[in-house]
Amino acid sequence: MEKITLPPKYYLDHFLEMVKTLKTLHGFLLEEHNWNFIKKFESLSEDAQCLYIRIANRKGLLFDKKTFEFTNWEELESKGFIRKASENDSDLFLGWVKKDHIKTLLDKRDIPYKKSLSRDGLVEILSNCPLSPEDFNDLVIHESHQDLQYLLFIFFGKIQESLILYTLRDLGIRKTSSKKIVKPKFESIEEAKSLYFYSTLDEVPETWPTPIGAEAKEKKEKMLLYFAEDFKKNQELNKALELLRQCQTYPGSEKKARLLFELGYKDECYECLQKMMDDPTHDEEILFAEDFLSRKFGSKRLSQLTEALRNARQLLIDDSFYRHPEFGVVDYYKKQNIVSHFSENYLWSTIFGMFFHDQLLLIEGHSEFDRLPDLKGKIRYSGLGEWDWESALEKDYSDSELFILDEVTKTMVSDFLKVVSPTSLDKMLSYLSEDFWSRHTGFPDLFVLENNEITFIEVKAEGDFLKNGQLKQLRELEKAGFKVEILNVKYRYTPDQVYVVVDIETTGHLSPFNRITEVAAVKVMNGKVIDRFQSLINPQRSIPRDIQSLTGITNEMVARAPAFHEVADLLHDFTKDAIFVAHNVQFDYGFIQKEFERLERRFVRPYICTKVGIRKHYPKLESYGLKNLTKYFNIPLEQHHRAMSDAEAASGLLHLINQKRSEINFPKPSYT
Repeated sequence: MEKITLPPKYYLDHFLEMVKTLKTLHGFLLEEHNWNFIKKFESLSEDAQCLYIRIANRKGLLFDKKTFEFTNWEELESKGFIRKASENDSDLFLGWVKKDHIKTLLDKRDIPYKKSLSRDGLVEILSNCPLSPEDFNDLVIHESHQDLQYLLFIFFGKIQESLILYTLRDLGIRKTSSKKIVKPKFESIEEAKSLYFYSTLDEVPETWPTPIGAEAKEKKEKMLLYFAEDFKKNQELNKALELLRQCQTYPGSEKKARLLFELGYKDECYECLQKMMDDPTHDEEILFAEDFLSRKFGSKRLSQLTEALRNARQLLIDDSFYRHPEFGVVDYYKKQNIVSHFSENYLWSTIFGMFFHDQLLLIEGHSEFDRLPDLKGKIRYSGLGEWDWESALEKDYSDSELFILDEVTKTMVSDFLKVVSPTSLDKMLSYLSEDFWSRHTGFPDLFVLENNEITFIEVKAEGDFLKNGQLKQLRELEKAGFKVEILNVKYRYTPDQVYVVVDIETTGHLSPFNRITEVAAVKVMNGKVIDRFQSLINPQRSIPRDIQSLTGITNEMVARAPAFHEVADLLHDFTKDAIFVAHNVQFDYGFIQKEFERLERRFVRPYICTKVGIRKHYPKLESYGLKNLTKYFNIPLEQHHRAMSDAEAASGLLHLINQKRSEINFPKPSYT
């Protein structure tokens, strides 16, 4: 992989690009002082502009001039972009100064301190000492921070502290929208200033201005909740209630009702609950109000949540699926020759994105960084019509921001659409089109196809609880005509469970910046290896010398090896319908997931870790590294840091873990 070098004055170029867009597209959202800031910036020399942008791209308001390569400080100061720091900036200084610097300042003052003290402890000592003017030599304050922050807010449509999104885009880390149509996010300066006010609140204001625009209303509700929670933590319950009484929507309405009841305002609480029932702002509001009225105001019926869980069917699955119970249920149905898919929110997001694809492309974003535009009120749904879903599945959706139609998703959607009732599909598309972003999550974990009937299943393991949002989606599916079920799972040890023990070698330790050079996997059932997979991988970048020495894998060895995309299907199929196992599983699993992500494909498997498992069942060993464990348990390890050798060694550890698991009285899994 070729190293990306950013050009000289790179940050300035992007800032000037942003300013040009602000002047031509967003000018009606700027006030006189905003225009004055732009004019002053444009009057600076190019080096002074570069210096200011460097300041703007760093965190905080206080800076040490010695850490910058530019020297145009007087020019910036003369035009009000910065000012010299002084003793009046002591609070900023104490928040900025580093631990070693604090020790130097204390040493100069001959003030004793423990060397083991944390930074906070040292700051407390320094805060009791008067600071002198010389402590602020070469320190400056970013004086025009608020002017810059507002311009960034107008351009990005949200609070954004720097131009880092441009950098992430150009380094290939941050994907941006492929849409060419852009327009200002705000329709008026009043709407922009309203959202800006509520987005920058850091303390309770004297007054709460009427918010303008849906987003400002939502932000005000969030800030009311935030400050109310802070008051509650400090036991200032009446102040918290004063704020919560202003809340108009869920979940503020729920917290208001609860606190009213707690403080004895039961009549007001009852009125609040009745209002939520009569004029709900959210579906979950109804569920809460029903439940709270029944429990606190005399009804004897069980809450819907409790009733749903009590009536749930129970299913035993292998404890290797602990933390991944939904995969265990899919595995159970597969063994019964019943088709099932882990669908969660992927199913409906994909169907929604496919059906409304052409409309979604025409919805304007306000910048290339606005990957997920507001859809409320912008989707027109007039029924299924003659929608040919089979043809739709063959279309190219690479320009979609909502979903990726990989082979796994395509199979799931195809199986679903072959069976689904047009009436049920019509009702769900209508439901989603009204407010997609508030309705696209919380769907059941999977669906089952049996006798040409679809059943959606929400899987719950020990310790799980059913959230109102999940119950809401179950009810919506039920209203649309689908069969729904809650399934409680319990765990056991199953000897014939299939595992795939994997090991990889890489060019380095961090998956975002490094690539796989070798992958090996052994398939295990009943303690025996039943299949093997192994391949060198061309990482499409140079392997560092220290890694070559460690693994023995050289650039020459991988030069003619397949790239990862050439073995992706083989690896995907080899690990399918099995538990993914590795020593330090997060490393191997994370790297492989990242490689599939680069191919815009999902790789999701239930997994367990042999290192964690051995630590659980064989505590107090001196080391849990693979090499030392193989010595301790007398497991062959012919060539450490080669994938097949390490994978086979890890399969030996898995066998030891499974022997211990077979002796446990389930359900008490805890090692994955």
